[in-house]
Amino acid sequence: MMKMVKNITFCFIAIVLCACNATQNENKTQPEPSSPAQTVEDINMDVNNSEAPVLISSEQMFSTLIAEPEAVQLWRYKGEKPCVIDFFATWCRPCAEMAPIYEALAKEYSGKIIFYKVDVDQLRDLSLHWGIAGMPTLLYCNDKGMETVIGYQTEEQLRTQLNKLLQ
Repeated sequence: MMKMVKNITFCFIAIVLCACNATQNENKTQPEPSSPAQTVEDINMDVNNSEAPVLISSEQMFSTLIAEPEAVQLWRYKGEKPCVIDFFATWCRPCAEMAPIYEALAKEYSGKIIFYKVDVDQLRDLSLHWGIAGMPTLLYCNDKGMETVIGYQTEEQLRTQLNKLLQ
């Protein structure tokens, strides 16, 4: 008898849980349709005219704007203007301290150098693929190659690297 009561109770609880779940699913609103995908030309236009660092939000965006994933050894930068890529983490204190300097320099060098930011926690595989081990890591890129600088950089150090990139 006790076993039968337990089975009935279990079945009742299961039915109630299923009914609650079905009600929740009915109440969910449908997601808004996503905006049409930007073309490569649109993305490049936005990036080339930006006065603020551009956040790389996907590996596809990185591949479109900067380099193909397999290009670590065979580096070939895709951009028209030199760029600097800040690999950062939100929990990284030196990254947070350097961010306002980086943003001010992005505005100052607008039209000459493109500034990117990559959140290593959001794009972990990309960061690992490019050998990012310490934060912040800055990649200075142009059609001649790439230079990597790891760690906090003062405004003077950043400015020196940026001017070197333009030569």
